[in-house]
Amino acid sequence: MAVHFVVTGFGEFHGVKRNPTQVLVEWLDQKQRARGSTITPQATATHASSTDAEAASAAEEQQEAYRILSCTVLEVSATAVCKFLEEQAALLQAACSAAGKQPVVLLHLGVDNQRICLNLELQAFNNATFRCPDEAGWQPSGLVIEQGQGLGLSSVRSTALPVQQLAQELHGAGFDCHVSRDAGRFVCNYIYHKSLQLTHTLSRSQQDAAAANEQQAATACLEGELVQLPATHRRGILQGMLGTAAMTITSPTADAAAAQPPAATADPAQQQSSSTGSSSSSSSESLSNAKACNGSARGAAAARDPTINSGCATPASVRQQQQMSGLVPPRQVGLDVEVMRAQAALDGCSTDLEKHRLLVTLKETNAAAFAALLQGDLEGLLPLVYTPTIGAACLAWGSLLPRPTGLYITSADRGKVDQVLQHWPSDEVRIAVVTDGERILGLGDLGAHGMGIPTGKCVVYSAAGAAPSWLLPITVDVGTNNAALLSDPLYIGQPQQRLRGQPYQALMLEVVQGLQRRFGRQVLLHWEDLAVRNAFSVLQLAQGAGVPTFNDDIQATAAVAVAAVLGGVRVPGVLPLAQQRWLFFGAGQANLGTARLLAQALQQQGVTAAAAKARIWMQWLRQQQLLVGHQRGP
Repeated sequence: MAVHFVVTGFGEFHGVKRNPTQVLVEWLDQKQRARGSTITPQATATHASSTDAEAASAAEEQQEAYRILSCTVLEVSATAVCKFLEEQAALLQAACSAAGKQPVVLLHLGVDNQRICLNLELQAFNNATFRCPDEAGWQPSGLVIEQGQGLGLSSVRSTALPVQQLAQELHGAGFDCHVSRDAGRFVCNYIYHKSLQLTHTLSRSQQDAAAANEQQAATACLEGELVQLPATHRRGILQGMLGTAAMTITSPTADAAAAQPPAATADPAQQQSSSTGSSSSSSSESLSNAKACNGSARGAAAARDPTINSGCATPASVRQQQQMSGLVPPRQVGLDVEVMRAQAALDGCSTDLEKHRLLVTLKETNAAAFAALLQGDLEGLLPLVYTPTIGAACLAWGSLLPRPTGLYITSADRGKVDQVLQHWPSDEVRIAVVTDGERILGLGDLGAHGMGIPTGKCVVYSAAGAAPSWLLPITVDVGTNNAALLSDPLYIGQPQQRLRGQPYQALMLEVVQGLQRRFGRQVLLHWEDLAVRNAFSVLQLAQGAGVPTFNDDIQATAAVAVAAVLGGVRVPGVLPLAQQRWLFFGAGQANLGTARLLAQALQQQGVTAAAAKARIWMQWLRQQQLLVGHQRGP
């Protein structure tokens, strides 16, 4: 029984004159025409680990593993997408209803020059907000793609294919491939959501047919159900189809993975793959493992997933697809009502810490409502989720329930940091915010209770537009020298003195290198609240490893301070920068970083390095005496 594929790519659009997905789809079309309707890539038949006999056997298996019904390059416009899917509807219905009930997969390839790796898209948002006009001149903003009761802009249609397993297999085969939960809001997301609507309609008609006619176990055209196929077919699909996709697209420039197409497989489970690559022979297990998915466990997991469960705003389609009926309240309302509900609860809190706890609870249970509430009042709510309230939260961290989700890496994890990083659920992390908890705000050494800083800063990133799945808050727990915490039974970290010296540096290097291996070399490391004794050396360590990195205290604070100074010298009557002298009270990393950047600014205005340093003085306390000098200057 062959699996049928309908493959699409896109033509040129703003900024992309030669779309890589067009190259791929045209190549597939040429192969299809040359060999008929069945394509068997040579590359997988000559896998390095296969003998000639195995290669021949694999090629024979692949001959009937799948068939390509069509390869189409679409104009990058919603009009072209709708026209194409309308034309395909009858053909897909016939294919799904044909003798043998062959599964039909819609495979959409897209490109995004902001991506740093290949992505399998897990879901599509019911939101048409185009960042620029499509090729037909349409630029919607805040329009729902699918209308219906309980459906809003935050509604999603999700694939049921085991994309996490597929991504892991492809990653293991050498392809930098991860699962994504956000296909953007442009035409890639639009066609993905429209395809899911179409396959939803087809699946309903198939279910009606199944009620009258007993179906074979291999039927795989039910949207929302996992595909069940013989092992030989699974191998053919993964090694054949996905393998050929990688051969053309996995050669992006360092600019940005230009050939990172989000490819959406609709029908039983749309797998929107972004230039997916070949897997090893173990790929035959991926769809086999999917058989073990238990419906009740799936529903319970979905109900606990804040990215799926939106409370009463969870759409009927999501409740059905994720088997959540009975696990969420029966009434269906718009997201605005859930935001109103959260605001009412917030108004009932009497202290800022209580409000912080409530907002954390909302974030951990209903991500859509939390994001909408936050965006609606950034000025009022950011001080509650981050500074200054986060300081009180860190002090109460041992009894703070629930605590926001973050990743704890401890000194006991030396040698196995890679294993710990694998436990983080998102594969598309772009920014890791890391602390060791030794210099939390003005509170000092809070050890593992400093987790509030990276989790809070990740909320700030998301408020600025970063997808939550891009963000990873990390606390490296190397102990604490805070005697009160060491004797506190509610302390959540390792009750031991801090790791120092070379073992500390080795652990930090392992964290840096582990993040690169797990999420790619482009992951940004944002360091927060390390003590001055480690802040500079850890920053240099990460820079030496070739990781995009910055220390918030040393560099970000300095950038803001020096920007204010440069703005100030424009005021009439203020001396030019080169004629001023500077005295810094305290010699922590923020002041040292600011002094260093100020010296650079002076040099840009013609002051020599020596003269610049002579104009900058540091003042610090040592042995209860006030010392003044510039010896510790930049």
